[in-house]
Amino acid sequence: MSHFLLIFMYQSDLQLSSAHDSQLQLFGSLEGHGGKVNACAFSFNGEWLASGGSDRKVLIWSVINKKLKYTIDPGSDGHTAHITYARFSHDDRLILGTTSHDKTVRIWDLSSVTQANASTVKLIQILKGHNTTVTSVDFSPSPGSNHCMSCDLEGELRLWDFTTGQCEQSMKMVSLSFFKRGPQFLFVH
Repeated sequence: MSHFLLIFMYQSDLQLSSAHDSQLQLFGSLEGHGGKVNACAFSFNGEWLASGGSDRKVLIWSVINKKLKYTIDPGSDGHTAHITYARFSHDDRLILGTTSHDKTVRIWDLSSVTQANASTVKLIQILKGHNTTVTSVDFSPSPGSNHCMSCDLEGELRLWDFTTGQCEQSMKMVSLSFFKRGPQFLFVH
């Protein structure tokens, strides 16, 4: 018996649908963005959903309650252009990475959103160095690691220590090919 959650992104809201044994049912509708939703990501434990869009906001939702818990507004801490991607760390720390047309990666500590009277989300770091739109970010799968990797529209990959904000390595991806034994990457330094 399989059970999973589907997310449908519309112009300014999200539709959550639950599928159980191939029967699709509406689980909830989340409204809050003032424009197109470009990105969404579930936390590792499945209790939180982060969404981002053309309104430059990051919205943090409680999946269980289907309610907006926190909004990261554009401005001094938030992104200054459309959000392109969101990703949680692969552990229970509730670390969120977001990317944007503003050429940055922002790393957030969402551990406070689990508290009943949370009023802030802590910005850990703004990672700067890309020369064009940053399209993705992912965290090291090693538990407790402080490393993440970002990629931009020109294929530049950057390895970061997100606690210090230091780019530890930068590579240009020129080709990607898949073989039976797994992916093979070719990089130009």
